[in-house]
Amino acid sequence: MKLNINNLSKIELNYPYTPKELAEVLQVEFPQGKARQLFRKELNKYCDYNITGKNRGTRYIINKIYTQNQITRNTKKNKIKHSKYQDHSQLLLANYIASNITSQNNCINTTYLELANNLNLVNDIVFSSLFSAKADLLEDYLKKQFIELRYYNNFVWEINLFRYYVFSKIKKILATSLKALQNRCVLTYKEETFIHTENKVFKATTTEDFNNITKSEKYALEKLNLKTKTSAIKYHFTEFYKLVSEYQSKHYNWQKTSQRILIYSCDELLSGL
Repeated sequence: MKLNINNLSKIELNYPYTPKELAEVLQVEFPQGKARQLFRKELNKYCDYNITGKNRGTRYIINKIYTQNQITRNTKKNKIKHSKYQDHSQLLLANYIASNITSQNNCINTTYLELANNLNLVNDIVFSSLFSAKADLLEDYLKKQFIELRYYNNFVWEINLFRYYVFSKIKKILATSLKALQNRCVLTYKEETFIHTENKVFKATTTEDFNNITKSEKYALEKLNLKTKTSAIKYHFTEFYKLVSEYQSKHYNWQKTSQRILIYSCDELLSGL
């Protein structure tokens, strides 16, 4: 199924379309059976959208229509670069999702670190997050092995750098696998940013929210005399996020921000088409 790009201009953003209504606007045949998956896969190239409800209540909400350049890039991205780990990680993810998504709980709310731990891809002590309390166990052990503090400090720095390197590779594999499974219509997912205050946690949705996050990160980079966030996280993880947190607390009364991945089974989402 191929969509006519000229029909995209007829879409009303943020309107809750039924599958049949959306098919009529796009002037394509109403999708049934396996055509539902092909329809969704093709739509994914042209716009950012959410699917809500199920059965007869299923609705497509189009958030944004991509530009021609974005459509071209998305078409190329669908040709996922395959690595020797992809088959294994996709199978692990598919099994994990099948085991954890139920009729009572049709969404997995997680992070890449939690996914890596739940899939047993990382060791709880050595490859946990850089700020994990369990990392202290490793440091206590290392202190006993290195008498001179300078050798110990250098070694801990190298361990943290290695831990970051390993997790960044695992995160990349998981992100690519999620994208591949989404393109195969096994699941759909989205990454969202949440803002934590003293009294509540809410999703960052406005341009102002994201601009404030960017400002706090720029402030931290300037204080550390660094140019990129990657360098800051890689070499000054604790200092970087401490500065970010201080800026957000002072200017916006935020305690912190966090990133979550929301994963849905396509069987749940598409059952109502």
